[in-house]
Amino acid sequence: MLKKLIIVAFIMFVANQAYCQEMRELTPLQKRVRAIFSEIRNRDKIETVKETEETADEQAVLEVTEEKTTFESQPEETNTEIIMASEQEQDETEEYEEGEGEEEIVVATAPKAEVENKAVEEKKEYSDVITAADASSKDRTAKINNKWSIEALGWNTKLTGHVKIVENKNLPNSGEIIDFGRDTRNLDKKKVPGLKLSYRIGGRASVDFNWTKIEQNGVLTVARQFKGKNYAANADFEINNSMYDLVWKYRFSHNVEESGREKSYVAGLLGIKASDMELKLSGDVAGVAQNTSYSENIPVPYIGVEAGTYIGENLYLKGYFRYLKLNNIKDYDAKHADYDVSLSYKLSNKNGNQDIFMDVGYRQVSYDVDGKGNDVELKYKGPYIGLEFRF
Repeated sequence: MLKKLIIVAFIMFVANQAYCQEMRELTPLQKRVRAIFSEIRNRDKIETVKETEETADEQAVLEVTEEKTTFESQPEETNTEIIMASEQEQDETEEYEEGEGEEEIVVATAPKAEVENKAVEEKKEYSDVITAADASSKDRTAKINNKWSIEALGWNTKLTGHVKIVENKNLPNSGEIIDFGRDTRNLDKKKVPGLKLSYRIGGRASVDFNWTKIEQNGVLTVARQFKGKNYAANADFEINNSMYDLVWKYRFSHNVEESGREKSYVAGLLGIKASDMELKLSGDVAGVAQNTSYSENIPVPYIGVEAGTYIGENLYLKGYFRYLKLNNIKDYDAKHADYDVSLSYKLSNKNGNQDIFMDVGYRQVSYDVDGKGNDVELKYKGPYIGLEFRF
């Protein structure tokens, strides 16, 4: 359990590093967008303050005008003189407005129009830059260098767990548990082949296919009942298992350089693992040599998370966690877990679209299937080394 928690914490650390790296690294175009946005925001604040001050001044002027304005009753002669004086002042005002007054008004309003036009142009420039930034990001995502990835690997794995296979589900006592370790010997680590294939469907999605074939042999150290037959000690024991994974991967976050290299990512996984398993026992049953076999194809769907990031110019760190538990599916309960952490070193330094990596990692795959009287628990774990080609 502690090992599982350590692996999960490590994958979360890798995902966090990838996310932080994406947030830290901004392209020059993105920096320009942020600068323009900040400049416009500051200018809006200044204009808001100016408008507030002008409004306050206008209110103050109105208050002063209202205090000084008074109306008093005057004699008829005085009223007549005031009316004549007002008509004369009106004529002078009209002449003034037809003259220099109009020019002064035009001069006063010209800067305001220029400011408005400039603001419109800057907003348009800001919009163009944002559009260009989006287009640039899409272009970088669209021209990711590596669409394909193929890796051949050798996995030095050890088998632990147990099996119990009955002759009839209505006869649960027609089989006994065979523990890999306590009840067997010579079931040691074995180097097995594996293959990983990946194809990217656009900028963020990809489809992965993994294959591993494991063949291990051992000897029973005690007598055990298998499919209703009582095998004596020293019976030969063989287990073959071929595992196939089909995974759909979607990157919720990824950092793509202008050159087209994906520097980091965090992705969600949806997949299914099919395990084509075969068990064989050969030995003495009541003084007669017997051969008994049992085969089962166990498809198990799962979900998961994966993250990867460059931690150096040529050093790449990646890890994933896949898990699912199902209850009462066709009379079976199933649990599946798959952990993988790897460190890759880039061997090629070409500027083209071909990269070669040397991978060193650790993987653990476990099945636990129980139903119809049968009980199968298989756990494979160990280090691996591989050669990966990205193009």
